[in-house]
Amino acid sequence: MRHHIAFQVLACDVEITTDTQLIAHTLRYLAQDARQEFEVTRSLRFEIIREDNLFAIRQDGEVMCREASSHFVLSRVFGQVRALAIDAMGEWIDLHAATVQLGSKRAVIVGASGAGKSTIAIRLMFSGADVLGDERIMLRGSESVVFPRRFHIKQAGLKHHPEFAGIIDSLPYVEDDTGFQRVYAVAPTDVGYTWDIDVRSIDHVFFIEANKGGQTASRILPEIELAEMLTSQLTPPTHSRPGWIADIAMLLQHAQCRQIYNGDAQLAADEVIRVLMNTGQEK
Repeated sequence: MRHHIAFQVLACDVEITTDTQLIAHTLRYLAQDARQEFEVTRSLRFEIIREDNLFAIRQDGEVMCREASSHFVLSRVFGQVRALAIDAMGEWIDLHAATVQLGSKRAVIVGASGAGKSTIAIRLMFSGADVLGDERIMLRGSESVVFPRRFHIKQAGLKHHPEFAGIIDSLPYVEDDTGFQRVYAVAPTDVGYTWDIDVRSIDHVFFIEANKGGQTASRILPEIELAEMLTSQLTPPTHSRPGWIADIAMLLQHAQCRQIYNGDAQLAADEVIRVLMNTGQEK
């Protein structure tokens, strides 16, 4: 029996076929159903076939590699789709950030790994904001568009999100590198929310600083400070577009910038909503 998986990743149309139920089930972790207003310019075709004790991965008819487990197949295909989709966005800057919207306002949530970006983003979703992504957003000029990927939630982090209790057993997951913890992949549509990705400007930038066990607080962040903080969280355009640094300057000039000390994810989410609902200029 042939299994077919199809989805869009911005400028790329992705189609995967396999003859193995196990692989089809595992690849649910990768597939997503975000509605995207973006022109498709590239088609990616993968075929995964069982060959004795290995899985052969073919891209456009050519064998890309052979892997011994469904986990390794997912890792290979996931990495290849991500790399090619980013390459297809060659003139865009890749910023590691979560993205949320409240009404007409779009905000990015930036911070080092472990600062709590994804946890805050999920709390924002259950607090009434539209959460578009928890990993990366692409920037060009004054425009931004979220890179669509299911949100990744570690098993240990589920205690922050009791709303998932009724559906957790139905969500795709993988084991983390330790082998002792699951990492679930969830889409807004899994819990009844819409997931629409479009191109628009960014109105707010929040830089998250972990403050475990401490208070949750925020402060207005000068542009020069945030510029330094953003440097470690972005990747230049893959096509080496001249003048891309000016895009960051444009973002900082247009957006309101704040730093949030994250002592509690829900309180941090509440602070994000407070700022987004504030119509006054805080810069």
